[in-house]
Amino acid sequence: MGPRCARLVVAAIAIVFVSAGCAVSDDASARQDTTAGASTSIAPIPPPDPTDYPARAVAMPTGQQIADLPAEARAQVLCAAATSQQWQAILGEPPILRRLEDGSCGVYTTGLRARLAMTEAAIGNPRSPIAGRPATGEVKTATRDLVAGTELTVLLVDDLPTGLNFKPRLYLTMSPASGNHRVDSTESLAVRAAESVVPRLISPGPRLPGYQVFVPTPTTPGVGIFDLAVQVRTNRLCTVALDVLGPLPPHATIAPNDDYCIVGYTGGSPDEHSGRYDPWWSYTIMFDPQTAFTGVQSVSPGQLLPLDEGAYAARLTAAPGQPPLRISTSGANTPLPVPAREFAQRVVTTLLQP
Repeated sequence: MGPRCARLVVAAIAIVFVSAGCAVSDDASARQDTTAGASTSIAPIPPPDPTDYPARAVAMPTGQQIADLPAEARAQVLCAAATSQQWQAILGEPPILRRLEDGSCGVYTTGLRARLAMTEAAIGNPRSPIAGRPATGEVKTATRDLVAGTELTVLLVDDLPTGLNFKPRLYLTMSPASGNHRVDSTESLAVRAAESVVPRLISPGPRLPGYQVFVPTPTTPGVGIFDLAVQVRTNRLCTVALDVLGPLPPHATIAPNDDYCIVGYTGGSPDEHSGRYDPWWSYTIMFDPQTAFTGVQSVSPGQLLPLDEGAYAARLTAAPGQPPLRISTSGANTPLPVPAREFAQRVVTTLLQP
């Protein structure tokens, strides 16, 4: 190889090394820029969702009711279980609380995200009790598809009646906001939060009545019907129906179910085959979200909206998130003990009383 060729080869090799060096330097700079950007760019607090429930005063549950609250009441109770001052002491800044459509409570600060919900199953491994209640938990490290954070479940009530899908456990999650790399551990924050809210969710009180079990349920001062567990407010509907109907004839039945109650009567002996001419009647009161599509939103709370024959809809409140009532009557071969419209109006009037 001549001197000229040798110089060309050396020059070419030098160009290759210089190019490679530039490529490595540029790649490293890009990683540094990305890392720097990730450490300073924290995802903002998400804007409110139109489906969020507005905050309202709520009665805290007693006994086993926390395991059977409807979604709106559950979200209100979970957000009311700790004060803003308590959250600020735990998270380091004032929080924004949102009562979410699924019945959970979202807690947001500029750097942290927490969520409180109720669940059926325990998550993670057993750990030391929280506020004296059995607890499980799991600490998750960040991966490409997983946000770092802590999950806790705390058993609030036990020995529940069988037959319904109760949610007896508090489910609490704590995680840094996306892009927040300044949080060393969320476990201690999650435990402190759980220790603050659990005592507010458990207080002495009666057991839930059980599936299709009627227990007379009078009004509780200071507790609205929308603050009650589903089983309890179902029994409240049955109690109001009986107050309006008065003493029942033999063979009448009282059937509380899932947010509705049926009081019915069939004449004749239960040991005999029922004939087509036997007298019968029934009254049904139910909280029915589907009734909202009947136009009941256009009438004021307490007013009746006629539906089908012997059926009426009514709202007990104009607040969002609360299902309207559907009240229906039917019967044959005997007069109704209380006319349909009178029954519906008296039920609504009674339920509106504080």
